[in-house]
Amino acid sequence: MTMRIAITCNDLVPGCHMPVGAQGLRAYGLYCGLTAHGYAVDIVVPRRVAQQRMNRWSQGFPMTLPPYLRILPDNHMFALLNKQYTHVLCPNWVTLEAFEKSTEVTLIYDFLSATQIEHSFIHAPGRLQQSKRVKDAVLRQADIVIANGARHTAYAQDYCASLSGAAAKGDVLNVRMSLPWIERPADQSRPLAIFSGGYRQLWISSLTPRDLIDLSEEIGATMLIIGAETNPNLDPKLLTAGTELHYETIVATPHVTTYAFCDFERYRMLNARSDVALDISALNDEREMSYSTRTVSSISSGCPVLQMAFTELGGLVEETGAGWVVPDCEKSTVSDILRTIAGDTGARTEARRRTEMFWERYCNPDTQILPLVEALRDREAASASGAAVKAHA
Repeated sequence: MTMRIAITCNDLVPGCHMPVGAQGLRAYGLYCGLTAHGYAVDIVVPRRVAQQRMNRWSQGFPMTLPPYLRILPDNHMFALLNKQYTHVLCPNWVTLEAFEKSTEVTLIYDFLSATQIEHSFIHAPGRLQQSKRVKDAVLRQADIVIANGARHTAYAQDYCASLSGAAAKGDVLNVRMSLPWIERPADQSRPLAIFSGGYRQLWISSLTPRDLIDLSEEIGATMLIIGAETNPNLDPKLLTAGTELHYETIVATPHVTTYAFCDFERYRMLNARSDVALDISALNDEREMSYSTRTVSSISSGCPVLQMAFTELGGLVEETGAGWVVPDCEKSTVSDILRTIAGDTGARTEARRRTEMFWERYCNPDTQILPLVEALRDREAASASGAAVKAHA
């Protein structure tokens, strides 16, 4: 069978014209990277998951199906994966209970995030152990393991080494989150335009929407908030999806526009037109480990970011000059740095220029996928060599 790769996903993806979370963006970045190197790739979503997303969003977002997305029936998904694909890539937020790969399938396991740490913010201990059992059962079958960022890679290496009953996986490969580049020039003559987007995850402890409104008024900036006080694990406070609304905790002001959610294509456009995107949170185990999707999305849209100094991405932002870092997310700290940014259009222009440098080094799908591509080629070469030896025996 010609090599064909399935990337399993528990989310919709760019091109659907729907809101998309980290898992959908990870799948899409991997798809872009693998197809750039000539592989035939589908993103595969269980029908149950697709239906849930459509039920939630269809009021405001007419869904389209991009050609790289396949929606498979849940009860036949595992059989179809084994029959129709040579390689199956499984991110660790995907629930593949009872999946047993055939001997002909290469299973690639992706430590997209430290899910056991994330789950500790969501689930009781019993549910946490259940999710670990599911994760470990799939991971034990993996032929290749990849991870998102250097810290997740080290975490994954230790996790695999401690997993009983698993064959040696070799080195975990660092395949960073990536997205294609887009850019929309920002108007530097206007007041500072601040972007605050993404789900309010349970492990993110940051400034409240009220704090953000106060900051924008204090420094005379405009602010766009998308996803305020929402969480993908909870029922969203949603009126008409995609229309402007203000939550009860938010007082509407001329400076601030608030959306509950918006489709990813519009999200990126609004992000790209902003001067700085906020990705700030208090320190905890998950945030210290994180390789934040919202920063990757902003940088790949040409928008500089405000990131935490204690994160891996904070170090890369400092290295490339593609934004600013802060030691904490206290209101006074954030206010001071935003005042500085607002008063220096030259620094804003330079930071925006440097986002492309960051993207080329750390977010370009064509290059970030290379460790996985090399591993796949090595396995192909070994398989061909083994077949040749067998043929001559």
